[in-house]
Amino acid sequence: MSLILNELLTNSFKYAFGETARPGLEISLVQQGDKLRFHYADNGPGLPKNADGTGSFGAKLIASLSGQLGGQARQWNEGGARFELVF
Repeated sequence: MSLILNELLTNSFKYAFGETARPGLEISLVQQGDKLRFHYADNGPGLPKNADGTGSFGAKLIASLSGQLGGQARQWNEGGARFELVF
């Protein structure tokens, strides 16, 4: 989990906050029954239109690590980049 968080933070600082006047992050980890829901969001410009989780090394790393946790991951744009992992 810490490697996923590190990659997401790195991406936010590298890509999202360059021209963002008031950069912000939201990070949560909530238990839902027998599963955990991890949510990460930044308020940058969002993910590139072609970001499908298979392109960059970082995207592949996150997908691989999510799979190792037995989790279901998704990413989308909504006022910035959003990532969710339920495992």
